[in-house]
Amino acid sequence: MYSNCLEEKGYEVEFEGNAGARSEHAPVGVSGEQALKDAKQCETRTALPYIEILHSVEGYASGEDTVTPLVDCLKRHGIADETMTAEDYKRIVTDPDLDDEYFGKYFNEQRSDYDAEKSPAYWACNANPNA
Repeated sequence: MYSNCLEEKGYEVEFEGNAGARSEHAPVGVSGEQALKDAKQCETRTALPYIEILHSVEGYASGEDTVTPLVDCLKRHGIADETMTAEDYKRIVTDPDLDDEYFGKYFNEQRSDYDAEKSPAYWACNANPNA
């Protein structure tokens, strides 16, 4: 996850609202040039620009509930527990430790339990919940 990548580098990442607005604060002493390099590295590692583009291409209306279809997609692919709700998902992904516990094996290739088989479905659901 993009925010996890930056946090590993010492950045503070804050999300505002449900539209995905975020602010990133570099550690003291990091130059603007280095911050851009770090952001680019994390974007590349997590495919963030592609996910953001796909969300806009799929025609999500501002304020539209995109979480419930996303959770339904994760359930269809056996990634989320059948009892998970949209509220559960929001709570999980806004907590880096919970996010890693529940979904880390689908996005963190460094983990020993990385699931290369289901990882594409995880990313596809994030890009287009109708996948």
